[in-house]
Amino acid sequence: MSNDALLHKYQDMIDKLDRFADDLGWEYDRLSSSGRDTLDKIYIVLGKDTIPEQDMEISRKEKEQKENENGNQ
Repeated sequence: MSNDALLHKYQDMIDKLDRFADDLGWEYDRLSSSGRDTLDKIYIVLGKDTIPEQDMEISRKEKEQKENENGNQ
């Protein structure tokens, strides 16, 4: 197998794993603590923010948006 074919194969595998992790992320609250830890580790390996990190970022942005709206009144 050529290097290009091998790279394509591995990238396809990573893309699939990324989609599977995102699908599982929708069930994060229903996972056991061990399942959440494992999913967090998968997200880290994929170079993504964990679900708690994503939630904190969303909360930060919502707070910032409210502050901006209140400052513009």
